[in-house]
Amino acid sequence: MPLILKGPVGIGILLVVILILIMLAVTGMWKKVPQDKAMVVTGLRKRVISGGGGLVIPLFERTDLISLENMQITVNVKGMTSAGVDITVGALTILKIKNVEEKILAAMEQFNTGNTDSTIQNIKKTSEEVLEGKLREILSTMTVEEIYKDREKFANTVQIVAAKELEDMGLEIKAFTIKEIRDDQGYLESLGKKQVAEVKKNALIAESNARKEQEITIANNEKETATKTAEMRKQTTIQLAIAKQEEEEAQALADVKIANANKDKELIVLANFEETQRKKALADAAYQIESNKARKDIIATQMDAQLVQEDKNVELTKAQMQVELTREQQETTVATQKAKRRQEELNSEVQKEAEAQADKTRVQADAELYRRTKDAEAKKLEEIASAEAEAQKRRLEAEAEAAAIRERAQAAAEERKLAAEAEAEAIRKRGLAEAEAQTAKAKAVEAEGLAEAKDKNNFIEQLYDKYIVEQFIVDGEGSRKDGDAFNIDMKVQTDIIKKINAAKSDDEKNNLRKELNLPVFVCRNDDSALKYIVPLRGMGLWGAVWGYVSFNNDFNTIYGAVFDHKGETPGLGAEITQPKFSAQLVNKQIFKNGQFCSILVVKGGAPAGDKHSIDAISGGTITCRGVEAMLKDCLSEYKAFFQLATGAGKSTNTTTANPQ
Repeated sequence: MPLILKGPVGIGILLVVILILIMLAVTGMWKKVPQDKAMVVTGLRKRVISGGGGLVIPLFERTDLISLENMQITVNVKGMTSAGVDITVGALTILKIKNVEEKILAAMEQFNTGNTDSTIQNIKKTSEEVLEGKLREILSTMTVEEIYKDREKFANTVQIVAAKELEDMGLEIKAFTIKEIRDDQGYLESLGKKQVAEVKKNALIAESNARKEQEITIANNEKETATKTAEMRKQTTIQLAIAKQEEEEAQALADVKIANANKDKELIVLANFEETQRKKALADAAYQIESNKARKDIIATQMDAQLVQEDKNVELTKAQMQVELTREQQETTVATQKAKRRQEELNSEVQKEAEAQADKTRVQADAELYRRTKDAEAKKLEEIASAEAEAQKRRLEAEAEAAAIRERAQAAAEERKLAAEAEAEAIRKRGLAEAEAQTAKAKAVEAEGLAEAKDKNNFIEQLYDKYIVEQFIVDGEGSRKDGDAFNIDMKVQTDIIKKINAAKSDDEKNNLRKELNLPVFVCRNDDSALKYIVPLRGMGLWGAVWGYVSFNNDFNTIYGAVFDHKGETPGLGAEITQPKFSAQLVNKQIFKNGQFCSILVVKGGAPAGDKHSIDAISGGTITCRGVEAMLKDCLSEYKAFFQLATGAGKSTNTTTANPQ
């Protein structure tokens, strides 16, 4: 045994044993606590651990667990209200220990029994007593009606009063609900009966009022019916009296006609001829009036169609014409009625005079009647002719005025039409001129952009030809393949890499690696040193991210890098395009002790001096994870090529070192 511990080998074994013992000791001291529990550590330093882990030194420190889960408590209290009525209230309470260090320590200090289950029972018992006391206290300040009608107010009052005392114990009420309210004296049932009786009473009153209104309505209807019946009877009596009077008058007239039937045949023929001529004259006059009215309507319709813009003036003129024509028609009708009435009066006078002097001389009476009738007819025809002449004059004046208005409106419309056409032509010309100017400007901008793009492309091609001295393709096993590296679609390659990572067997992975076409660009810098550039592609928060990483000729140390994205958040994930982020990769290494380890993007900052990690972007955690995964997945498939290029031999592509 002493021989083994001598020399470097013995010292190494001793160090390994000591390291193992230290790791075992640290592992034994590390305590993990779930999210729904809290561990209170006392001894060297009092502290609380919840949802994480921490070191606890045995012998010097003690640990106690307490649950942070919700606790359900049912409270049933029998108490007296302010009115002296005993009632029983059942309530459901959900409470828990408040997840604040100060409250956890207070709860542990007051309830801890050394056992988690018994501690919870202790909390429930104490909380139940506090809630029962507060329930009784609030019950004594309220009436049964207040409690029954406003349970929410009652529950809120209890919760507010009890919450203060429970908070001092480290507890918080999550919910407080009144489940039931009952009494043994039937007080609540009496309240319900009272309300039911009130509702029934109101229903009976409403029914009585409705019946009363119905009876009043029926009485009013009967009264109205009786009134209408009496009125109808009265009207019927009047109509019968009028009919009887008309019948008597008709009989008297018939008697007169019988007396006149014996007149001379020539007088009757002459009277019939005169009547025929009179009716014909009236018919001709009526026809002329209707013709004039039809002509007026046609003219008005034509004016409406031609003078759309002068509707108000034309409508005013038409209204005035209509009033005048109506007035003229009324005057004509009045004159006709006057003439007819005069004729009837004359006929009546003639008949009376004929009856008075019938015994003296029939011929003299008939001659006088004939003379007076002819005079009345002549006067009537004269009045009709005068009225028609006046109406014709007014119609002609109205038609002349309408024609003048129509001509003025047509002239104004024509003038406006010409002005509108001129203005439209001017606008069209201005629009064409502006459109041509915009087209010329757009063509100039397009030409400038094409020229600029062409110059930029030429510049990029010049840089590519200047610095890229070679480009080729390799597969996942490091072997070169035929093809143009510049035209490789990295999206297709990343899809194959995903299949490789998902493959279960090494044979499946090796077959997929042979399908890879990974581009490599050889760059000669101004210092004549060769650099090797490989493209990368992955996924960020909102879409694709990609980049290029260049290596020194040791195929391990990064010379430079650049990244871009499709739609990451500005000011957060989009910051991967900034030089201050990509510059962190300069001189970082992807191999550690010969094993591939890639580059970690560390949230909160990479360890100082670490060659295998960089700082993440604050607020861009998911994008930085995407960059980290992109570096690892893509560079791991170049690993075989890198190792072959440095003479390290073909990699198995299965071992990856931890950069930390």
